[in-house]
Amino acid sequence: MTEQDQKQLGKTLWAIADQLHGAMNADDFRMFKTHKKGLMQQLFPALDETSA
Repeated sequence: MTEQDQKQLGKTLWAIADQLHGAMNADDFRMFKTHKKGLMQQLFPALDETSA
């Protein structure tokens, strides 16, 4: 995945998150953010993890 693809995916995910925030209560949104963070870490591991 190119850097441009990663940026576009990030923008898309943030747009979805913004839309969901308005439709969810605060607890559900916090759980969603935690889940999304885990998915992003799996998709885009830290540079020190990939260079090892």
